[in-house]
Amino acid sequence: MSSIIALDLSFPDSVQFFAARPSSRHSKDDSLLGLSKATHPRRQKLRGKLRIVASHPTKVSTVEIKFLGHTELSWRDPLKSQHSILAERMTARKTLRKSKSTLLEEATLPAGVTELGFEITVPGYLYPTFKSKYLDIQYVVSAKVVPSNSKLAKKPIRAEKELVLEKTLMPKDVAAGQVAGYVVPRITMRGSALRADCQLRWEFRVPKWISLDHGLVEFDGTLQLTKVDHNVKAPSRVVGISKIEVDVVQQSFYHYEIK
Repeated sequence: MSSIIALDLSFPDSVQFFAARPSSRHSKDDSLLGLSKATHPRRQKLRGKLRIVASHPTKVSTVEIKFLGHTELSWRDPLKSQHSILAERMTARKTLRKSKSTLLEEATLPAGVTELGFEITVPGYLYPTFKSKYLDIQYVVSAKVVPSNSKLAKKPIRAEKELVLEKTLMPKDVAAGQVAGYVVPRITMRGSALRADCQLRWEFRVPKWISLDHGLVEFDGTLQLTKVDHNVKAPSRVVGISKIEVDVVQQSFYHYEIK
């Protein structure tokens, strides 16, 4: 039985990347949405701690920290039966980033709690975390402790925790509205719907982008609800909205090329 009774990873749940600020190095045709793949910052330093709890002094061969990023695709032709064995399938997995650092080698852990600090470099060119029915992009930090006891050498103790990587197309200060005199452009969304003898028209002005730090979307607009009376030429106004629901949907588009 192993004397290590607990293994825990502690670090921020996410890292954030913003677009780089425009500079003279970019051509005049470069817009904020058309910059190069450079990010701000270009890389993030993820700092955390590995917490090891041992019941008594324990010799370990190695203590390692690994960072792994990968994308995994699992797709079946939706035009064919999901239960058909002849339905076309496509599965693929690609490693986006892989790094390893050794925190201890041939050492003795004291009884009680041992905390080891670590630092992982996360480059800005990596894709953001993404999860859908067909495609996953995931980043995981894992720890492995290999006891020196030969009987336990083949059974290392592991722990892992997911890291969420967030990216936005806009510079941080611009997205947060911190640039003097700068106003985030807004787009107008309008539409209408007919339900029974009532017609609802709406028009909203929403920002084209928001800062990741905000955690909310602020917008303004108007709603017009009218009751349609087919016996008169002009509709009569009514007031009767019981609930308004707003959905915020993030869409990502991916494509692959067959060479």
